Order: sequence, then C-alpha cells, then structure tokens
Amino acid sequence: MQSIAIIGAGYAGLSLALHIQHYARSELQIHLLGSGATIGRGVAYTPNHAEALLNVPAGKMGALVTDPEYFVEWLQQQGKTVTEADFVPRQWYGEYLASLLRSATGEHALAPIQLYKSEVLRLTPQIKGVSLDLANGERLAVDQAVLALGNFPPANLPIQTPEFYEDPRYFGNPWLPDCIQGLDPQRPILLLGTSLTMIDTVLALRANGHQGQITVISPRGRLPWAVSQDLPSLPDFKPNAQMSLIEILRQIRLNMQGQIDSQAAWQVIANSLRPILPEIWEGLSLRQQQQFLRHLRHPWGLIRHRLPPQISTQIQTLVEQGSLQVLAGRVQALSDSKTGIDLQYLPRSSQQTQHLDGFQRVINCTGPNLDYARLQSPLVQDLLDQGLIRPHPLKLGLLADRSGALLDTFKQPSKTLFSLGPALRGLYWESTAVPEIRQQASRLAQAFVEQAATIADTN
Repeated sequence: MQSIAIIGAGYAGLSLALHIQHYARSELQIHLLGSGATIGRGVAYTPNHAEALLNVPAGKMGALVTDPEYFVEWLQQQGKTVTEADFVPRQWYGEYLASLLRSATGEHALAPIQLYKSEVLRLTPQIKGVSLDLANGERLAVDQAVLALGNFPPANLPIQTPEFYEDPRYFGNPWLPDCIQGLDPQRPILLLGTSLTMIDTVLALRANGHQGQITVISPRGRLPWAVSQDLPSLPDFKPNAQMSLIEILRQIRLNMQGQIDSQAAWQVIANSLRPILPEIWEGLSLRQQQQFLRHLRHPWGLIRHRLPPQISTQIQTLVEQGSLQVLAGRVQALSDSKTGIDLQYLPRSSQQTQHLDGFQRVINCTGPNLDYARLQSPLVQDLLDQGLIRPHPLKLGLLADRSGALLDTFKQPSKTLFSLGPALRGLYWESTAVPEIRQQASRLAQAFVEQAATIADTN
C-alpha cells in the first residue's frame, strides 16, 4: 500500500489529505504531521479574537474543490445565520477545519489518515521512498512526502542596529498570542509593515484592551483597500495568458480611463487576472519577474489582498481619530531610550532622518518570510544541506515543477518530495489564499491517487 507523509497540518496539508481521501480508488495511507495548537487550523485561522474576519466571502471558502460552498452549509448546521457573501470570523473557519480533521481521521476504507503531533526534524532518502525522523523519537518510512509548511515568521528588517532584535520588547512573530500580552494599555506601540497581518494585530490589540496610540510604518505607508461591493463593467478588458506583461498593462491603462471609483475597477482587473496569473507568471523571464517585484509587487498587493468593508471602516475610524498613525518611510534604527524604544526612520521622498520615541513594544508585521535559504527551520536547513531542495532565486519559496515536485540542487524534479502553498509562490506567484491552494491540493491529490491505483493494478 502506498503511503504519503504530509508535513504540516495547517490548511494546505489538511486540504491535500481531504482531497486524497475524496479521490481515492485504492488503498493509500496518509500520515499528517503537525505540532502545536494550530494542528488542523494553521496559523491564519487560529486568531484569539472574534474581530479578525476572512477577507474572502464564506461561499468561496469550502476546503474541497468539488464543494467550495460547503463552509456556508457547515456554518448553518452550527446555527449560524450566514450567506455566501458574508465575511465571517476566521475563528469560525478554524473550527470548520478542525471539524473536518476530526471527521477525516475516523474510519476510512481506502485512505485512512494517521495524525502525528510532532515536528519533523530530518528527512532521509531511501532506496524506496524516504524516512522521517520526528521530534518525539519516532521514525516513519513513506513512499512520498509533501512539504506543506505554510507561512514562516517575517524576516527582520535590515537596520543599523540589528542587536535590537535581541531586545525582549521586540516580537518578530506577529502570530504568537504573547505579542499582545503584558502591555500598558495607554503606552504607544510600533508595528512594522502595513499588510493584512498589521490589520489583524491592530484589531487584536484593541480587542485585548490596548487604548494607546499605535504607529505603523512601511516604505509606502499604504493601507490595504476594502473589498468593493458594486463592481463596474470593463467589457474591453479581456486578458489571456498569451499576452505579454506590456500588453496587459496597456489594456489596464485603457480600461482605467474615466473610472470614477478606481479601486472598484482595479478589483475587476484583479479578479480577471487571477485565473490566468500562474500562466502569465510562468511566461515571464526571471528578469521580467524581478521587474514586477521591484515596480508592481506592492501595487498588486493593494489590489489583490483586500479588507472586508466593515474592517476597513474600523481602521479608517482609528486613523481619523488619531489613535492609528500611518507613516511612509524606511526604518533605519531601533534603540533603547529613557522613555522606551526610539524609532529612527527616513520618510518617503525625504533626505532628513526623523525620530519617534516612547514605544513600549515593536511587532514585526511585514509579512511571511519566503527566503528558504535563511529560514530558522531544522527540517528546511537539513533538506538544503542534503541538496534535496533549491531556494527560488527571487526568494519566493522553493523551485518546483508544475506537478509540485521539488527541484534538487541540480534542478532535477524529485520523485518523492513535493510541496504546495506558500513555498510555491515562485512558481505560481499567487499561492497563499484558499482558492489557489485548494486547486494545488486537488491536482497533487489526483496525481498521488492515480499513481497508487496504477501500482495496485500491477501487484
């Protein structure tokens, strides 16, 4: 019987396991490995406050490709009054995933799931398959393994005072609950980055009773846009994967002319590009991808990763009240002072350094680290040392082929080691949201099931 180890039990890992069960036609053993409180939920869906909402309508968040609306049905079964268009608490989505995991680890005739609550420390190739060494001392032999490691904490910003990162008042992982604990509710806090992670942190701080000013800083100082409810029609915008990036940009420019609500028009454009974005991205040369990252990465982030309207309204209210201060500039130094933590930064479009003082805490909200060459992960470092994986040259996860097979140090696709989710951002560009990961999980699951059925037929 074929066996597959899925390393990581967040959304990506669980979705893959569920799709394998769904498609299974012959016996196949699934080993799902994860550790900590996020098993079955992942970091993104384990918030400790109800204010954090999904930024995708509930009707698009079902875990399976074959039933993307099931999440809404599940919520209604729990007595929740929701519609497909609602933006619901991410806590609810975590509960939904945990429920699916409980059901999936029950009796299953063809593809049972065995759950291991332990970290994988080492993966070793064997004559047939691979072996996994677990932190609990167990060793597991499987035919194939999948890295579903999710998001890693942000990288530290390059600053003149890197020693500050050893200060206990600096929190490099914004997803840990202790980030918002033990605070003076009146003293100010500094958040690095203006991404969706920052929004979640602001809401968590307020929900936890913090009343002091929150300052956020990023190079451009732009807050995420809100999801537009009424979208305009852009009949002339019909992109396809064969167009060059210049042709697509030309079409966008023509369609944006005369648009009163540019944010809504940009949302239409993003929605139109999303299904063909992997093909567009793959068709770009490495140099063109670098140019996109340099010039269009941040504008695309504003367009693509949007806020539920009610959350956007809350954030704008905090800004108007002055309790949330948004700075555009680059952090140069963080240091201790008599009144707290001192921020030295260079404002955007300025050559004059400025200071802000008195912060009680600094939290890094700059977004997940995808530079696998520098990750503080024993398993990732071991795989790099063995030459079994190769980091993407643009620091966008790992190199892989379209099947999800990871490339080794000689750029050869593995027959036993695969991945999905954020690690494949260099392959797909958009590879972090549920709809994209769900598609990857479905394709990879079908490939595993086909292989298992072929082996079973020949035995």
